[in-house]
Amino acid sequence: MTRLELILEAAPMIHALIPEAQLVVTDREKYILALPGEHFFLEVFDQGKTFLDGSIGKETVTTGKIVTRMGNPALTGGIPYQGTGVPIVENNEVMGAMCIFLPTQNKQTLQNTSENMLGMVQEITATLEELRVQTRQLQALADHLTTHNQQIQQATERISSIATMISDISTQTKMLGLNAAIEAARAGEHGRGFSVVASEIRRLSENTKNSSHQIVQFSEVMVESLEKVSTSIIEISHFIHEQTNEINSVADAVGEVEKVSSQLTELAKIIKS
Repeated sequence: MTRLELILEAAPMIHALIPEAQLVVTDREKYILALPGEHFFLEVFDQGKTFLDGSIGKETVTTGKIVTRMGNPALTGGIPYQGTGVPIVENNEVMGAMCIFLPTQNKQTLQNTSENMLGMVQEITATLEELRVQTRQLQALADHLTTHNQQIQQATERISSIATMISDISTQTKMLGLNAAIEAARAGEHGRGFSVVASEIRRLSENTKNSSHQIVQFSEVMVESLEKVSTSIIEISHFIHEQTNEINSVADAVGEVEKVSSQLTELAKIIKS
């Protein structure tokens, strides 16, 4: 967004802090936004009107400087007012201006509201910075979770591989036990003791195979759960990224408002004096 667009977006928030004033935003030729005061509105500065010679808006855009003075009543049908114009500059080029017009009796109101506005903007800026810090911490946590999740997935896959290997070994062991039992039967009375050992080998082999199957099944469940966790982490990271962009956009707009608020506060002191 250009600086002029940021000011246009922030203008209603600025005006809400100075509801008595008429606030206008201009480009280099005309008024492109006009927000009326509660009981004060100068139609000559309405949206769509072009600059008149002697107006604060035209002087601000032409000189590229902050203009604060009593307005020209000849332009407003004799209505007395005072105004402040702040140039909107981007890349060393004046793109427009933001002006505030108040009846002459509202000098104190201008200073008070300008100071209040500056204080509120500074509080918003501090809050946004805290959000930025918290967002960075959340992103770091999400990155750590992603790393740990990947490590657990690798370990689970390795466990599953080992369990499969154990299952294969138990199958081979069972076959050896079966062969041993056959040989023991052939040996008759002399192979009876060996037959008991062969039977125990087959039993242990079967138990080992069942346990390895359970490990594989458990590993598959873990992998599936970890994949869901991984998907959730990716979604969280995406959400954090979007929030960071939104915070940065708001911070940019608030930064522009803070600059204008500081200028208005200083100008209000000048007007009061």
